[in-house]
Amino acid sequence: MSTPLTALHFAAFNLGGTDLLAVLKSFSFEAVNEQADAGGLADRYSIHQAVKQSQKAKFTVHLPGTGGLLASNLDITLWTIGGTGYLGTIRRGVIRATTTHKDGSGIADAYAFPNATRTSVEVHTEKLIVTSAPFLDTLLTGSASSFDLTAAISFAGTAFSCPMSIQSGKHTVDRDEMQMEEVVLTLAGTPTGPSDSSLLGNMLLGTALVTLSANTGGGTYATGSGQTGLLTELTTTFQNASLIEQTGELAIQGGAAWSS
Repeated sequence: MSTPLTALHFAAFNLGGTDLLAVLKSFSFEAVNEQADAGGLADRYSIHQAVKQSQKAKFTVHLPGTGGLLASNLDITLWTIGGTGYLGTIRRGVIRATTTHKDGSGIADAYAFPNATRTSVEVHTEKLIVTSAPFLDTLLTGSASSFDLTAAISFAGTAFSCPMSIQSGKHTVDRDEMQMEEVVLTLAGTPTGPSDSSLLGNMLLGTALVTLSANTGGGTYATGSGQTGLLTELTTTFQNASLIEQTGELAIQGGAAWSS
């Protein structure tokens, strides 16, 4: 009887030249063929034929903290929106960066080649209400110009800063719970940080291109020689009493390299 592979067989995970195996939580790789129906007029059944293939990898990693520990809620040192600090009342937050992209492959290319066209960012903040719901107040009584503000968040050595606009707000009251306010901010200009070599910094101020090599123990998936993948989405999640997580999606430019 054979013994199936488990996560313990995962041997290497390198993203953008950085070894992240020690902080890797999950990984998947997917290949999809675009297909055309080659069936004739009198054919009862479809005859699908591959015409182009695309591939993507998804991953979730933890962030390194200090003293050999992983980064947690305790490594968030700043959460400011519109010049007001909310670090003492934040319960959950998300920074979601997205790279809009289009296929740049030629008609005779067997593999898609996604190219970046634009970058967008959303910041979700869920906070305790101490005296009032300031974002609902702004949405209901403010003018369009009052919706524009700057969000600054510092965590585990990363300083995120962006001009943003209030998209929505929600005030929630449940029995036996504390009152909560949720606000969603969207990008309204050019980010000013992070300017480092982190995945988030690369997406916001870099090219959003990285290399990949993942040895699962049951095969290695990698970008080819001189090849890269496009970070199409990166979500950084902050939760009270939890580790900080980053979940990303990487679209391979061209055909991925694979070896057993």
